[in-house]
Amino acid sequence: MILTYEDTTMLETPKGGFKTASLIAIGVEMPPKKGWRDRLVGTEVKEADFLRAIEYSESPLKKKALAQKIRDDLGQIPLF
Repeated sequence: MILTYEDTTMLETPKGGFKTASLIAIGVEMPPKKGWRDRLVGTEVKEADFLRAIEYSESPLKKKALAQKIRDDLGQIPLF
């Protein structure tokens, strides 16, 4: 999947920060350097890694938003 800015906001913790594990899951080097988010947008990551990053973020509302995004994406897949 190609990461969007909206995708990165789904990784924020309830307090607005980011868990180290979430960032590592999507390939951000530690410690993150200034501008890491801008460089990350538009890059490709495995969906499984993104899902793992969401789990690490510990935000129930963001998990719900992710579930809706997945349902929307599945609706765009042609079924035989």
